[in-house]
Amino acid sequence: MSKNILFFLLIIGSIVGSTLLFREPVQSKPVVSVTPPSVSAQTSASATSQEKDGISVTVKDIKQTNETTVVALVLDNHSVNLGEDRVYEEATLGGATSLSHVFLSNAAGGHHVEVEVVFPKTTSGNLVIIPAENTSFTFSDLW
Repeated sequence: MSKNILFFLLIIGSIVGSTLLFREPVQSKPVVSVTPPSVSAQTSASATSQEKDGISVTVKDIKQTNETTVVALVLDNHSVNLGEDRVYEEATLGGATSLSHVFLSNAAGGHHVEVEVVFPKTTSGNLVIIPAENTSFTFSDLW
């Protein structure tokens, strides 16, 4: 009987010992310090998306300089050419029309577009964009 208890204790000890020996050490996560860009005075917290008539519009980011508000947009669809300048020239922010725009990408014949639209500086108001006839997007909770 004492031989069985000793054998049983050896098995338990080897299980506990191997568990302690071969377990993965807990690693602490590195601390990352992020410094905001000096040009941007304010940036939106998260992307806002809407979809209508097969067209998807996402407000990816909002950056402000001393004189302008730059809105980064992503537009996707499978039928309309979203690469037309008219779409971004007629866009408004807080009632003011855009000053300019720059395409960051314009893939697949204008069906998938990333663009930055520059407006006069504002910190309130709706963003309105009309990518196709009878299809209008209004973003009202950007700030």
